[in-house]
Amino acid sequence: MTKRIYSLIPDGPNTWVDVFCGSGIVTLKKPRHAREVMNDLNDEVTNLFEVLRSGQAEKLLSMVEMTPFAQQELTARYESETPTDPIEKAWAFLIESWFGRGGDCHKTGFRWSKGSTVAPEIAWARLPERLTACAERLRGVCIRKDDAFKIIDDYDTPECILFVDPPYPGKVGLRYKVKMPDQRQIDLANRLKECDAKVILTMGVDTVYDEILSDWIRHDVSVVTCASTTKPEVIFTNFNPDDFDHGPLFGPGTDISQVSTTQT
Repeated sequence: MTKRIYSLIPDGPNTWVDVFCGSGIVTLKKPRHAREVMNDLNDEVTNLFEVLRSGQAEKLLSMVEMTPFAQQELTARYESETPTDPIEKAWAFLIESWFGRGGDCHKTGFRWSKGSTVAPEIAWARLPERLTACAERLRGVCIRKDDAFKIIDDYDTPECILFVDPPYPGKVGLRYKVKMPDQRQIDLANRLKECDAKVILTMGVDTVYDEILSDWIRHDVSVVTCASTTKPEVIFTNFNPDDFDHGPLFGPGTDISQVSTTQT
C-alpha cells in the first residue's frame, strides 16, 4: 500500500508522525520530511538502530548472512521468548519482519511468493547490504515510545501529517503484540475526527471507522497479498488530496496517477 499512501501525502506540512510504526516500512521508504517521528511501543526499531550504529553491527550482519530463508527459522522464533541480548533481539525482529506474511511482527504464516514480485528469499539475501542504508535513513528521526493518544496530542497541528496504522479491530486484531480493544478503537476514531493535523489512516473494511469517519475522504484499495491473491483495505483522509500539490515529494515529472488506485 505504500505507493498509494505516498500519493496521498500533501505538500506543505513539514512534520511526519508515524503513530503506530510497526516494522517502520512506510516511514523508511518515503522521502524525508523536515521533521519525522516514529512511535515504537515495542522498542524493536530503536534497538535495531542502536545495534547498527554500535561496534556490534558486524555480528548482526553475520547472523543474517548465516540464516537461511527457511520456514523452520520463523517457527522457532515464534516458539521462543523474545531475546534480551540487543543483537539477538534485533535478529529476531528481522526474522519476524521478513519471514512472516504481512511484515508487521504478528504470528502468521511463512512468507513465500509465487507471483511476479521479488522473491522474499532474494530480498533476505540482499538485506545485510541494505541495513546500513536503513540506519542512515533513521538518522534524524525522533523515535518515541508513548501512548498513541499522547503522540496525537503532542503533534496535532496543521503543520503535521499523522500517519495512523493501528491494530485492526475484530479477530484480525488478535494477532498484534499490542492489542487495541473495541472501545479504544472508538476512542481513537473520535479523537482523530477532532484533529487539526492532516490524518492518513489505514484500516480494514467494514469497521467502526466507516461510521465515525463517514464524512472523511475514503480511498478503497485492493492489496496484493504474499500469496498473490487480493484483499480490500481502505485509507481514510481528513483532507482532499486533490487540493494539494504532491510533486515535491516524488520529484520532477512524477505522475501521481500512476501510483494511485481509484478513489471512491
